[in-house]
Amino acid sequence: CRFEFKPNAGLPHLPRLGVSMELESDMDRLKWYGRGPHENYPDKKSAAHIGLYSGTVADQHEEYVRPQENGAKCDVSWAMLHDPRGLGVLFAGQPMFSFNAHDYSDMDLTLAEHTYELERQEAITLNIDVAQGGLGSASCGPSPLEQYLLLPEPAVLEFVIRPAVHGRDDLFIKARKLPE
Repeated sequence: CRFEFKPNAGLPHLPRLGVSMELESDMDRLKWYGRGPHENYPDKKSAAHIGLYSGTVADQHEEYVRPQENGAKCDVSWAMLHDPRGLGVLFAGQPMFSFNAHDYSDMDLTLAEHTYELERQEAITLNIDVAQGGLGSASCGPSPLEQYLLLPEPAVLEFVIRPAVHGRDDLFIKARKLPE
């Protein structure tokens, strides 16, 4: 997949730039090669080392006092979501991306005032981003430093989507054998 973004130059800095999709709710297991295991953002990633990580989609959610964007993973080469049988889908970056996966929609996280207002969806929301802005936004502190602001500039997001079977596929080999 190739997405070309041409944001309106008059926009303020952006929180993220990418695509969002829904997957079946049983695709709730996750494995990725990138920064982890905890959430990390451009200005908060030095403690998140590159490696192979796994968990459930529910594990990725951070319980902040006020629900908000959370659980992002930066510098990801590939991510796989799969069901209990191991059947899943592999997203491989060209070269890398940021992502998060939730049991809640982005709109649910935006509209909820308190965590008890969140209700798990019947689908997994997966965001794959070419870039994310730094943390801050003055919701509970200062704005991000200028070098971590995501400006409304043209960008390209490329990744390959392939079926994969957890435990049977060598995901490193599968991710390397991508079309040019």
